[in-house]
This record gives sequence, structure tokens and C-alpha cells, in this order.
Amino acid sequence: MLAEKSNNRPLTALRLRHLKSGETASDTDENRGLRVTRKKSGGLRYGYRYKHPSTGKLAELTLFVKDDKALAEARVVFRDLKLQRAGGKVPELLPEYRPKAPPVEEPAPDQPTLKALVETYLKAHVYPNRKLKGAKETDRVLTT
Repeated sequence: MLAEKSNNRPLTALRLRHLKSGETASDTDENRGLRVTRKKSGGLRYGYRYKHPSTGKLAELTLFVKDDKALAEARVVFRDLKLQRAGGKVPELLPEYRPKAPPVEEPAPDQPTLKALVETYLKAHVYPNRKLKGAKETDRVLTT
């Protein structure tokens, strides 16, 4: 029977670097509740695990997803959240750490869209070089 590893060591950069995909490590002492999980993509997910003040159930809040050099930053954010929780509030991330919605990129007017490229291809190459039946079939395949 295999003995389980003791998980009561503090988090270090070396320990984070050696985490395997899907593995989780948690911090000790004053940073108890700070958890780090290695994602399949290779990044590290820093989280805060706490008991919800009104329900008493275990809850987890993702601080951010970064590389293994962000442990000190995670501890700073963690301390702020822990103070909020000690005050009896539900911890809430500061605005600079909240996930931002990715900006919606509109194509520039001089960049052709896929629809415009398909229409140009159909008019310039398909209809002039194929029989009408084949051209209509190509048109149907490319536009639906």
C-alpha cells in the first residue's frame, strides 16, 4: 500500500513548477485556503477556498490563472479576500483582478470578411468556369 504524501508544506515556486496536470496544492499557516491547481493547458489556477458566511458550505473563488511566477501576487490578493471574509462578508475580488470579457473584434473596413471572399470567389471563378448546375451546387455548399 502506498503512503500518501504529506500536504502540510507551504507553497513555493519549486513546488508549483513540479505540479502535474490536474494536481492541486494548498498553502499552510496564515495562507491557509490558498489553493493552486495545474491546468491541462499548463497554466496555474490560483483560488481561495472558504466557508460561505450564510450557508456554511465550502466555496471556492478563482483569483486568476497565470504562470508559476505569480505566487507572491496571489498571496497579496488572498490576504485581502481573507480580511473580507473575517469581517463576515462574502469575499469579492478587486476590480483589477476580475476577469475581463474579451473585446469583440470587428473586421476593419479594408479587411474582407469571409462572406465577401466567398462571393468574390463565386463570381470570379466558379460561375465563369463551371456549368450552371455545378456552380449552383458549389454556391450552396459555400454559403450554407
